[in-house]
Amino acid sequence: MLDPEVAREVLSRFKVEDRVSILDAVNLGDKSKMELETWGLFCACLMWGGIEGRRKSLEDFYKRLDNRFVVFLKNPRTELLRCIFPNKPNLLIGLCQTINDILIEYETIGNLVSEEQNVISAIFKLGNTIWKKQSKLTLDNRLKGLPKIPTSEPPGTDKEKKEQSALKKYCMFFRWMIRDGPPDFGIWDFFDKRDLFHPIDRHVARILQRWEVLSDNSPNWFNVERVTEYFRRVEPDDPLKFDYHLVTFGQRFCKKDGPMCWKCPVRPHFECDL
Repeated sequence: MLDPEVAREVLSRFKVEDRVSILDAVNLGDKSKMELETWGLFCACLMWGGIEGRRKSLEDFYKRLDNRFVVFLKNPRTELLRCIFPNKPNLLIGLCQTINDILIEYETIGNLVSEEQNVISAIFKLGNTIWKKQSKLTLDNRLKGLPKIPTSEPPGTDKEKKEQSALKKYCMFFRWMIRDGPPDFGIWDFFDKRDLFHPIDRHVARILQRWEVLSDNSPNWFNVERVTEYFRRVEPDDPLKFDYHLVTFGQRFCKKDGPMCWKCPVRPHFECDL
């Protein structure tokens, strides 16, 4: 396993500004808590595929709004949503309806999760709430790509954790809302950033597998907990501090195909080739 001290030193060489993130689209919104919660959740739910293209489409959509996004949710317009999904804007109508239903029931997204005892319970409660509301929609209005979370209870056994997806969208959303360091917003003060869970996908898991933190590169909840435990050793007070830096590291060195091992800054710390 790569020494956490080495990981901290290497990742510190990268800049937050170097990342490519959907968060750039979220930053277009006004900084009121309601807008950041709703627009941020909407963007997080669309976090998959080509990030640069998706970010641009979200930015184009937001710039065309004639009011705040939280107002748009009450009466979403198909013609505007075509900026994001030209061929199937109805899928986003369903997502808008889901988020607006949460606001009707709880007033804010923060209210939905704030009474949970810890971050993991809050993540699963939000995910389960969205899953249940999406399941009531017709297939034509149900957004593909949202994680299946049939219960609000976090998985207890290793088997259950390995069967549950990594919930990257929701871990990332919680980071935006809780973590108070740039570029995150830190608008939820009812949880501590030290208790956040690290967002992972197959790319992040691949890097941590090569660092011998993980035994495989599966994006499941079991590996989320392993990666989170590791980064709590790297930076105990802010375990998600290097999330952005890690992605940049992967793009520059630890690529899926053709990794740049010969100039990788962590390679000297392993006795054999990565």
